[in-house]
Amino acid sequence: MVKIYTKYNCVQCKMSKTLMDKLGIDYEVVNTEDEPEYVGRLKESGFKQLPVIEYNHELLFSGFNPSKIKELVKTATN
Repeated sequence: MVKIYTKYNCVQCKMSKTLMDKLGIDYEVVNTEDEPEYVGRLKESGFKQLPVIEYNHELLFSGFNPSKIKELVKTATN
């Protein structure tokens, strides 16, 4: 399962979700403003920007990164 950690009014988050929708990636959204308990984990893992993309409980990358999202399609849909 893919998780995307987001926040309100985040352009990169919106763009990432839009691309995932177009590519048919199912994902769960975790809004860090509604669920701030996740912020510490993301920061401890070295992430400084949102969105952060997680797959199978592994934090993969942050920011809007179309090439990595497209790579995720191959992994997540198999």
